[in-house]
Amino acid sequence: MMKRKISIVDTTLRDGQQTPGLTFSLKMKESLAMQLDRSGVSKIELFSPNMSSFEAETLKVVGAIIKNAQLVVWNRLMLKDIEATLNVFKGIVHICFPITDRQLHQKLKLNLLKACLILKKGALLIKESGSQVSIGLEDVSRAEKTRLDWVMDYLEGIGVKYVRLSDTVGVLTPGRTLLLVELFKTRGFTVEFHAHNDLGLANANSLIAAQYGADYVDTTLAGIGERAGNASLYGFVQMAESSPFLSLDINSQQAMSLEEEYRPYFVREEFLKSLVSSKASDITFLGDSCQTM
Repeated sequence: MMKRKISIVDTTLRDGQQTPGLTFSLKMKESLAMQLDRSGVSKIELFSPNMSSFEAETLKVVGAIIKNAQLVVWNRLMLKDIEATLNVFKGIVHICFPITDRQLHQKLKLNLLKACLILKKGALLIKESGSQVSIGLEDVSRAEKTRLDWVMDYLEGIGVKYVRLSDTVGVLTPGRTLLLVELFKTRGFTVEFHAHNDLGLANANSLIAAQYGADYVDTTLAGIGERAGNASLYGFVQMAESSPFLSLDINSQQAMSLEEEYRPYFVREEFLKSLVSSKASDITFLGDSCQTM
């Protein structure tokens, strides 16, 4: 039986650094990027340099040391983000595209049509620069099928066939994940899957996504990330290795070694325990005390 290749997009340096109580120094980011690059993951994701001078320096430093993996630079749905990225980077340029009205209105104060116009301009800028376009469908798990069909039509119309399906608020179950991935694969899209662990299903959803057509799966070391975190590199790889249908660009021993090496620096559990038992007035102090060097 021929196995299908699944590639890992590691987002430890982007989504992982949004872990409550955790920050990465530039030195730590450099170390993490170097080890991830050596491990065999396909892609490593960073923030747009427009987010801060620190992220701009991160892109410069990490870009200089990466030898094997491809870099992905994540951008908000803002032309100033995309332009800042293209000024210093050529590669895979990712645009986060909220597709539910709740996300569009609350985060960006936009309706879908206005958001689509920005997306089209951004995608054109990326293509004209010689870079690759990646579109992340934020909050895709809460979008109605009629909205998803409309978005797929629009993406095809502007010549984009690579999408990241983002379970932004962590509400997907394996059954719904299967249907969502199949919907986009049936239309001929290359699919990347990005899970959040709010229901404790990030690894399971990622495995189902891979088994039913996703080409890329997003992970972080030890599953760190915003709120309850993301799919973990080791957890997903270990599960995927048991599948007779999948092959990976990294094995579970490599993933476990990486997570064990850096786990002492990921103080998420200690921070959350302290947060639960602390008064509101203590929260700032606790966050400062848990920062990583």
